[in-house]
Amino acid sequence: MKKFTFKLESDKDAELLKQLLDAAEFESKVEGFVETDDVDFTEAEMNMLKEREAHYQKNPSSATNAAELEAKLKNKYGF
Repeated sequence: MKKFTFKLESDKDAELLKQLLDAAEFESKVEGFVETDDVDFTEAEMNMLKEREAHYQKNPSSATNAAELEAKLKNKYGF
């Protein structure tokens, strides 16, 4: 089993991730979520995330839908 850790800034972000996993039918394969306030993104990482969000806000059609994401994850990680 592979373990992934997601560090999200807000409850809204956590809910969006949960909705994404629900849409991709991965929820049944996720053992659980651990909430923490320990966010240790570097300034460069935060800048990259902000740039990606700004790009999405200007170009929402550039986003990957749940089916595409699921296919990419299955191809790359085998689940």
